Amino acid sequence: MIREFSLQEDVNNKLSIVKLTDLFKYERTSEHRVVQLINKIKNSGILINPIVWDKNRQLLIDGHHRVKAFEMLGIESIPAFHVDYLSKDVQILPWYRIIHPHSVNRVADLFQYVKFKDDTLNFKGLLWTVCANEIDGSEILCRKFNSAFEAAEFNYWFYQICNDDGFKVEISAEEPKVKWENSNSFYVNIYPVIGKNEVLFASQNSILFPPQVNRHTIKNRIINLTLPLDILLGRKKDVNEKFIKHINHKSFLHNKKSIWFDQRYYQESTIQLI
Repeated sequence: MIREFSLQEDVNNKLSIVKLTDLFKYERTSEHRVVQLINKIKNSGILINPIVWDKNRQLLIDGHHRVKAFEMLGIESIPAFHVDYLSKDVQILPWYRIIHPHSVNRVADLFQYVKFKDDTLNFKGLLWTVCANEIDGSEILCRKFNSAFEAAEFNYWFYQICNDDGFKVEISAEEPKVKWENSNSFYVNIYPVIGKNEVLFASQNSILFPPQVNRHTIKNRIINLTLPLDILLGRKKDVNEKFIKHINHKSFLHNKKSIWFDQRYYQESTIQLI
C-alpha cells in the first residue's frame, strides 16, 4: 500500500551535498557502465537518485559509478542520503552471476585454471567459497579461499572470462530457481556474502573489491529524486542553499512494496518523489 509520507524534516536531515573527496569507497567500477552513465548525464543534464553513504564513517555504500562519473565530469560534489551502515535498516545480499555455456567441459577447465595464493582446503578458520551451482541448487564446482578479497577477485575474473569466451552471461538479484529446457546453464556466487566487516575494512584501508561484489537493501531510501547539474556548480555554500531550496519544493510517497525503477530492482521500502 502506498500512502502519503510526512517526511520533509526527515529528508532535510538525511539528504546533503557531499564532496567526492570525503567518500571512502570499497568497490571498483566498470568502465563500460561509467561511460554509459556519463553519456546519460550529459544528454539529460540531471542526476537521478542521490548516492547512499554513512557520514559518520564516510563510507560510500551505493553509488560508486555515479561518483566515478562525476569525477570524470569534473563535478566536485554530489547529493547523498545518509544512513547508519551498522543499523538493521541496511542489509547485504549476494549477486548471482548466471552463465549459459556452450561447453560444460570448458567451464570446468576455466574454473580450475587460475591458482590464487592461499587457495587451500586446509585453512583453519573462515573460508570464502565460490560455487558454480545447477539452477536447481545442486553444486557443480567449488573453490575455497582464505580471503574474501581473493574469492571476490576469482568470482569476478571467472564471470569476465566466461563472457570473453563467448558464453551468454548475466547478473541477477534473485537466486535462479527454474532451469531452462535443454540447457547447461548454472550460476556462480560467493558464500558467505561479502559482509559489513569486509566492506568497512576495505574502505578504511583503501582496498577495492571488484564491481558488484554484493548488493545493499536500504530501508526507506530515496529514489526518483532528480537534480539538475547546474545546482551542483558553484561555491559549496551556494550549492547547499540551492539544493535545500530544490528539495523543499518536492513531495514524496512512502512505498512499502518492491519496485523496478530506472532499470533497477528495489525490494526494500522506498521514499519516492511524486
